Amino acid sequence: MTMGFKANPPSLLKGLKVGQKIGFDANQGSGLPEVTAIRRP
Repeated sequence: MTMGFKANPPSLLKGLKVGQKIGFDANQGSGLPEVTAIRRP
């Protein structure tokens, strides 16, 4: 399954690579869910 997310702030995505495993926190924004934190193992 694929889902669209917004990153808030967009700088959270800096340094991530395709296929990298992460954990994340998200809140329901207006429209798409918003990623608010990313944890790298």
